[in-house]
Amino acid sequence: MAIGFIFGRISGCLLQQRIKVSALIDRDTRRWKVDVVRSLFLPFEVRTILNIPLSHNLLEDQIIWVGNKKGDFSVKSAYYIVVGVLDTMKEGESSSGDPWNPLWKKLWHLNILPKI
Repeated sequence: MAIGFIFGRISGCLLQQRIKVSALIDRDTRRWKVDVVRSLFLPFEVRTILNIPLSHNLLEDQIIWVGNKKGDFSVKSAYYIVVGVLDTMKEGESSSGDPWNPLWKKLWHLNILPKI
């Protein structure tokens, strides 16, 4: 699993630590270290994490990039991810068409001089 930042709690204060996901897994039992997960995360996060199934192989942690097939980070691959995200944020079309269509239809059919 990839290295990442984990936000933890100490006496109600948030603490930012850089640890590996493998620190949250017991290598002998191949189960989550529930006590460690509970000490680092908020209750709703604990429930989410503990519901993630673990692999029986428990491979070593490694840094990966899902932005391209090689798994290597590049500015180009990051650019394409950002462009893809921005494209999904654009307003989509509606099956009912343009809601302004009746207005435009009336406007273009008005009997007025071509120049005002």
